[in-house]
Amino acid sequence: MDKPKGAAIERGEVLTASGGKYTVKSLDRDGIETPPIGAADSRTYSAGDRVYFFLFQDGTGKILCPMA
Repeated sequence: MDKPKGAAIERGEVLTASGGKYTVKSLDRDGIETPPIGAADSRTYSAGDRVYFFLFQDGTGKILCPMA
């Protein structure tokens, strides 16, 4: 059977922010941290911000927006 393709939207917390790239810790899956990813919107995020994000299996992804 083929593996599913695509990515799910997850809830996360920004761990680090540097040069418009962010490392995000998943709040939905224990032990998951992203490589540095950018933001799909024009906002600037800081460590501790809670966000919605997606991450593909190849390590690319984006922060979509802040969690309300």
